[in-house]
Amino acid sequence: MRMRETLEQIEALSLEPYAMRSAESRGREYPEAEAPYRTAFQRDRERVLHTTSFRRLQGKTQVFIATEGDYYRTRITHTLEVAQIGRTIARSLGANEDLVEGICLAHDLGHPPFGHSGEAKLAALMQDYGGFDHNRHSYRIVTELEDRYTDFPGLNLTYEFREGLVKHETEYDVMLPVAYEPELRSTLESQIASFADELAYNTHDVDDGLRSGLLNVQDVAQVGWWKRACASAGVSPDEPFTDRVRHRIIRRQIRLMVTDLLEETTRRIERSGVKSPDDARRQPENLVAFPEETRRLKQKQATPDTPEALAAIPHLTLADLDKRNKLIPLETTDLSGARALYHDLFTNGIIYLDVGFNLRQLPQEYLPYVTLFGRALLGLGTQAEDFVKLSQHIGRKTGGIRSASYTATVTGGGEAAAWLFLRGKATVAQSGELLHILR
Repeated sequence: MRMRETLEQIEALSLEPYAMRSAESRGREYPEAEAPYRTAFQRDRERVLHTTSFRRLQGKTQVFIATEGDYYRTRITHTLEVAQIGRTIARSLGANEDLVEGICLAHDLGHPPFGHSGEAKLAALMQDYGGFDHNRHSYRIVTELEDRYTDFPGLNLTYEFREGLVKHETEYDVMLPVAYEPELRSTLESQIASFADELAYNTHDVDDGLRSGLLNVQDVAQVGWWKRACASAGVSPDEPFTDRVRHRIIRRQIRLMVTDLLEETTRRIERSGVKSPDDARRQPENLVAFPEETRRLKQKQATPDTPEALAAIPHLTLADLDKRNKLIPLETTDLSGARALYHDLFTNGIIYLDVGFNLRQLPQEYLPYVTLFGRALLGLGTQAEDFVKLSQHIGRKTGGIRSASYTATVTGGGEAAAWLFLRGKATVAQSGELLHILR
C-alpha cells in the first residue's frame, strides 16, 4: 500500500520545479493530522466533493434552467467539465493535478441560482448589507458555512487551495482583496483553474445555445474561432449541420484552445526561467495565458461600442409604444381532429405548445396524484422509443417538454376540474418534431 509519504515522493520526482507539491504546503488554518494514504491536496479535493454545497450545484443554472431539458448544462456539469479540462492542462504542464482539480470543483460553490442574472439581482437586493459576490461566497462556504467537523468551521483547506479560490480570475470573477499576498500572482495551478473555467464556458455555452435553437449555425458561421474550428475539423460550409457535426466542431475548438494555451504557457515558462512555485508567484504577469492574438480578440469583444455605434442601432422609446390595451384574438383551428386554441404572437421564431388533457372524470381521491403522473408520463417512453431514446429525441429536436397540472374541487360536489398539460417549445423548423413527440 502506498502511504502519503510515498505519494509525496512521487510528486517530488514527477512534477516540474514550478509545480506546487503537497509536502511543501503552508498547511491548514487549524492544525490537524494529515491522512495516512492521501496527500493534503487530495484530501482538499475530496472534502469539496462531499459537501452539501457541491451537490446543490446540480439544480443551479449555467445558461438554461434545469427544467428546459436534461441535455443542457447545469452548474455542476459545467464544474465537472472545468475540472476535466484543468486536469488535462495540469498533466501536460507537469503541474499538481490534485490541486488544480480541487480548485476547479470549488470555484462555483457560492454561485446562486439563475446564473449571473441571479447573482446581479441578489447583489442589488443585498446592497445595504455589503452586496453579494459568488467568489466571496465560495470562500465563505469553505471557511465558515460548511458545518461538518467538530474541531473547526468550514473545511479547513490548505493555504494554497484557499489562495486559489481568492485569486480565481475570469471575465465573471474578480480576485478578492483579502490577506493572501494580493501583491503576488497565484500558483500556476490556480492560474490553470481560472483558464479552464473560461475555456469551458466559452465553448459549452455556445454548444447549449446551438442545441436549444436560440442560436443557429448562421449566427456563428462568420465568427473567427468557429471558422478556424470548422477548417481544422474538416467541416465544409455546405455540410449538413447535424448533432454529430456540432459535437465535432466543439471538440475541435476545445482542443485548439487548449493547444494554444499550452504552447503560450510553455513559452512563458521557458522565457521566465521559473524554478519554484514562489518564482511563479513573483512574475509580473500570469504564466498561464492565451497567445497575443487570442487576447487581442477577447479585448476587442469586451470593449464597449462607441456612442456613435450605439446611436446607429434602431431602438424603441416609450413614445413608440401603443398606450391602449390591445386584445389579442384567440384563434380556433382543427389540428389532427383535436380543437386547438392559439394566439398569433411574435415569439422570435420559437413555438410554444401546450397539449391539455381534460381529467374531469377523475375521482377526487386521485387528484393528488395528477402532478406525479405528469412527471412519470415523460419518463415512460412510447411504443416507438424507450425512455433513453425519447429523452435523446427531445433533447436534440426541441427546447424541452415538461408537464404541468391544474386541479380544483367543487365544494359539496362529486366532480373535480382537473387538467394535465404537456408543455413544449421548439424552433419553427423543428415544430413538426415537437408535434410528433407529443402525439
